[in-house]
Amino acid sequence: MVRPSPVRGDRLPLLTDRVCRVAARARSGQSCGVKGRLAAACIAVLTSIVVSPAVAPAAARAAQPEPLLTRERAMQVLRQFERANARNNGSLGVEGQGAIESPPIQLIDDANFREVRNRGGKSLGNQGTVKRRRVFVPNQAQYPLEFLASERVSDGSRQLLLFTRPTEADKWKVSTAAQLVTGPVPELVQDRAGYAARLDADHAAALKLAPEQLAPALADLWARSEKGAAPKSELFESGLLTTEAVNAFVGVLAASGIDGEVSFGFEPAPFPVVSYAATGGRALVVFAVAVHETIQPTGGAGALEQPRSRGVFGGLVVPGRYATVRYDRLMLLAAVVPPGGTSARVRVIGQYAGIVGAETTPADDLGGGGVTA
Repeated sequence: MVRPSPVRGDRLPLLTDRVCRVAARARSGQSCGVKGRLAAACIAVLTSIVVSPAVAPAAARAAQPEPLLTRERAMQVLRQFERANARNNGSLGVEGQGAIESPPIQLIDDANFREVRNRGGKSLGNQGTVKRRRVFVPNQAQYPLEFLASERVSDGSRQLLLFTRPTEADKWKVSTAAQLVTGPVPELVQDRAGYAARLDADHAAALKLAPEQLAPALADLWARSEKGAAPKSELFESGLLTTEAVNAFVGVLAASGIDGEVSFGFEPAPFPVVSYAATGGRALVVFAVAVHETIQPTGGAGALEQPRSRGVFGGLVVPGRYATVRYDRLMLLAAVVPPGGTSARVRVIGQYAGIVGAETTPADDLGGGGVTA
């Protein structure tokens, strides 16, 4: 897992259906791709603990099975992940990363390792030092198991991580993450024993927007940006990851040195939506959006040029001349959803995104195509 610099536009996928004119401004770096890796479990959501007033009677507590995961064990898992991730970052070890990550984040990080390798990189370099760690563990008596972790790195960056273990035979792995770009983070509900509360059906029904509807609703908001003006939303607060996203996406493409016309599409990604209860009837939700981006030459230009350095279209696109270049991206997002019946809107507070694949059409074969690596 790599640590992006705070509020990096090149971690944002390009999400809209409109066709944009992208002027070449620079000739180095990867287009809209992941530039650097999150350090092992490197960043953190520093949430507060709120104790639930409900306490089960002694007889009921005695009848409850023992939790399969304690906060102490979760902290051990987190530290073990950090050490393994640091080794993988230092060697661009795709195989090693597969032992500690699962989709969707594994798809992003594997592609990023390969992208750096293909441009001649040997390591991700210094990813900072973790300064603070916390874990938020639900009371779980059977598999699958999960917990949230949060960390703050020496540069002040923060990230939320989700660890999962489907069966006893499986290893703990990170499945998703979100670098925080805005705050504050909500206080998560915890009981008197310190266990975090996952969102139940009653709580979910009382929210302004159901967790499963976040990805479609955000996609609709981005689609309404096709005319170039920042759209208004009754559901989402304005910000970099909502009303201002499309302008940021286009600017990143231009800064990558791409001179072409680009069209964007997006859809909810087929990965689980994870929700935790927060104070005030709110919820902290993690979800994913899939992004598809196609670039074509501008006007009368004959072809898109990828130099031998792979400095324009990134390490996943081999040098050559192309009629089209297509990127497939994943964007992992974290949002705070308010209760219904209030004027509060959804805050999208973090993201972790990157290219997971690239395809090209050769300039001399408009009917063909190929997968690059």
